[in-house]
Amino acid sequence: HEMFVMMSELAARSGKLSNIRQLGAIVAADLPINDRRLSYAVFKEALSYGAFLRPLGATIYWMPPFVTERKTLLELQSITEAAIEAVFV
Repeated sequence: HEMFVMMSELAARSGKLSNIRQLGAIVAADLPINDRRLSYAVFKEALSYGAFLRPLGATIYWMPPFVTERKTLLELQSITEAAIEAVFV
């Protein structure tokens, strides 16, 4: 549930994520694009900051290990936000 809340907060701040959903330890959100190159650009940007966001079309996924500490989840949130901002400037 905490990751869902964190992704929802990120969506509210960025205005670039919608359709936030969670199944178990996986949280996903859709980017407002139909261009896979842009979602891949968000993936590559996040990877350069140290986070692996699994891209699938215009959807990004958080799939951290089940025992991930809150500090690491906050870092994942921050990296995701920075990656989105860098691509959608």
